[in-house]
Amino acid sequence: MQDWLRRRVSKVVYVQLWEERLKVIHCGNGKTFDEKPLLALRHQPKGGRIIAQIGNEAAAFSGDDIELLNPFSHPRTLISDMYSADLVIRHGFSKLRSFRYFVSPYVVVVHPMEKREGGVTKVEKAALETLFKESGAREVLVYEGEALDPENIDYSHLYQASIKDHLMDIKRGRKTAGVLAAVLGVYALALIAFFSING
Repeated sequence: MQDWLRRRVSKVVYVQLWEERLKVIHCGNGKTFDEKPLLALRHQPKGGRIIAQIGNEAAAFSGDDIELLNPFSHPRTLISDMYSADLVIRHGFSKLRSFRYFVSPYVVVVHPMEKREGGVTKVEKAALETLFKESGAREVLVYEGEALDPENIDYSHLYQASIKDHLMDIKRGRKTAGVLAAVLGVYALALIAFFSING
């Protein structure tokens, strides 16, 4: 009951994620961060790096002491650098807040918009959930499907649907394991019969 109530009253954030674009939408007040997921790092003379800029403005930085990173750029998956991705996402979240030091108990719907041929794997889902929780989200749901309308997102409905999908995956896994066990059992009986006849 408490979990259900929390999902009903928590502020929902809808995140659409591309390799070259990060769109973060607060579904309550409509505030949006929609920029390139870039991180400009300045190398210090005595070693180390500091953040020079994040987002679209990072692309304007240049120089021998500047390193430009896109933590979502990778040929096979949407995350290449968890630490840098965390910094970019935190920056996006900060643009949604009304007060600088107020941290909202966000529940986040993460929607990978590309590189999902064959479906988002469990490993990728776990990585996205971990990343966004580390970035400040209280609860994370990785969504696959058509683009959602931020003004009409029903998080509780999406959550229940994800639970059903998870239970179906478990059922399919158990069924596959049962078939495999049956096949191995028949194979074992055949071996026993073979050695009995030829023993």
